[in-house]
Amino acid sequence: MAPSAQGPSEAGRPGALRTRLERDLRACMAEYPELFNAARFPDRPFRAIADLVARAVSAAGPGCTLEQLRVPARASMWVLAADALIHTQSVYLTEILAIVRRCMEVAHGAEPGPDDPLARFLADLYRETAATPAFAEPGPVGAALGSAWREELRRMLHAMACEWEWKALRGIVLATERDTGRDAVDRQVGGLPPVTLEEYLRIAPNMGTSWVNLTYWITVGDPRSLRHLPPLRRASELIQQILRLATDLASHRPGRLSTEVHALLLADAGVVRTRARDLSLEADQILGSLAAGCPRSVAYLRWQLDYGAGRYGAVPDYRGQLTY
Repeated sequence: MAPSAQGPSEAGRPGALRTRLERDLRACMAEYPELFNAARFPDRPFRAIADLVARAVSAAGPGCTLEQLRVPARASMWVLAADALIHTQSVYLTEILAIVRRCMEVAHGAEPGPDDPLARFLADLYRETAATPAFAEPGPVGAALGSAWREELRRMLHAMACEWEWKALRGIVLATERDTGRDAVDRQVGGLPPVTLEEYLRIAPNMGTSWVNLTYWITVGDPRSLRHLPPLRRASELIQQILRLATDLASHRPGRLSTEVHALLLADAGVVRTRARDLSLEADQILGSLAAGCPRSVAYLRWQLDYGAGRYGAVPDYRGQLTY
C-alpha cells in the first residue's frame, strides 16, 4: 500500500493533520491513565507530550494520512511510557528484566496480563502493526518484517535496562564519594561503564527512534521503502545516535551532580559535537544514495536529521523541557 494523499481539509490546512493526531494521542493517554500521569513524568512537560509527539510525527511524515501515522505516533508514546516506567518506577533490576520479558512475549503474540498496562498498550500496537498488508504478507517478506520489528523492540528495551544499571552504579559511587570534590567525582564516575563514547552510543536504541521508524515504514507500506529497508535502517540507527548526543548536549547542566549517564561524562562538548557531525555526514551519504529510490522515506529521515541538529529552532531534551 503506497502512501495516500491527505484529504482536502488536511491538504488545505497544514496543521489539520497535527491537530487530529494530537487528539488521537490524547485519547491514547486516556486509554492508559496508569502510564500517562504527572507522577510518571516528574521532569517532563507532561501535558504537552501529545502535542510534542504529534508535531514531530506529522512534520516528519508529510503527505501521509492520520491512519498511516496513528500507529507510529502511538509507538512513540509507548517508548515514553516504557522509559518512564523503567526509570521512575522500577527499584530493582529484576523488575526491569520482568518488564522486558513480558513485553517480548507480547511481541511474539502472547496475551498481556490484565494488570500490565504497558504490555496491554504494546499488544494493541502489535495487533495494529501485524494487521498491515506488509507485515501480514505470507512468506519471507512478512516474516522478515516481523522479525526486524521484534529485534528493534528488544534492542530498545535492553538499552533502557542497561542505562538503568549504569545509573544505579553511578548513584552508588556518588553516594560513597560525597566527601570528595565535585570535579573529582565526575571524573571518577565518568570512567565507570561505559568507558568510551562509542561504548556509550550502544545504548542509543533506548531513544526508540529506530523502532518507531520501522513501525512507520511497515504501516505506511511504501513498496520502494520496503525494498530499501536495510540502508534505511542503517541511516535510522545513525540518526538515533545523533538524537542521543543532541539530548545529552541539551540536558547537560555543568556543575550539577546527577546519577544521569550521558556523553558529557566521557568527552567534552566539542568532542561530542564533532562525533555528532561525523554521524550526520555518514547518514547524509546514505540518504543521498537513496534519494532516487525512496524519496518519501529519505525526506522523513532528513527531517529527523535536521531536528537532531536543532534546525527547527529546538534541540530535543527528552530528560526535561525543550531547550530553545
